[in-house]
Amino acid sequence: RVGDERLAGRTALVFDFSVTQANTHWRIVSPDGRECMAAYGGKLWVDKTSSRVLKVEQRAASLAAHCFAESAESVVEYGFVKISGEEFLMPVRSLATACGRDGGCFRNELKFENYRKFSAASKVTFE
Repeated sequence: RVGDERLAGRTALVFDFSVTQANTHWRIVSPDGRECMAAYGGKLWVDKTSSRVLKVEQRAASLAAHCFAESAESVVEYGFVKISGEEFLMPVRSLATACGRDGGCFRNELKFENYRKFSAASKVTFE
């Protein structure tokens, strides 16, 4: 644990973490299909009251020479969203960036909004 911060109007506990190459599940894939598994480190923000994750940042550490990427980062932010009158903790923003060894970079930013609840009812009868 590295401290406390205010995030999305809430007090969050902040943690540093790292994942070794042997334990990683983070697969980085190039546009032409080449891939490598990345060890990484980052930070985790956890709501002090509810113990729910509010934000995750991760950054690739020492990418292998065969990996097309020289750097890679990912951030996912969560927020409480009203859906059908109830509040749910949902992703609200995601940002992924990577730079290749050739100098080209990409940025992929997603905003999640307009959440809706879909439901249906059915009845099965046997005659």
